[in-house]
Amino acid sequence: SYPSLAVPGTIPIFDKLKQQGAISEPIFAFYLSTNKENGSVLMLGGVDHSYHKGKLNWIPVSQTKSW
Repeated sequence: SYPSLAVPGTIPIFDKLKQQGAISEPIFAFYLSTNKENGSVLMLGGVDHSYHKGKLNWIPVSQTKSW
């Protein structure tokens, strides 16, 4: 969530994790798999490039609303 959308007096979780040094960037990525043995992955703070081939395309958020 964006700070402007947070409950007054609170810090959004990604901002807090970044402030504490727990993540390098306030971003997330996910890998969805149908393989039950290896499963899907949620990555916080960055991207594990072993889960994709080629170049990643970054798309800016056009509206900073809840999602």
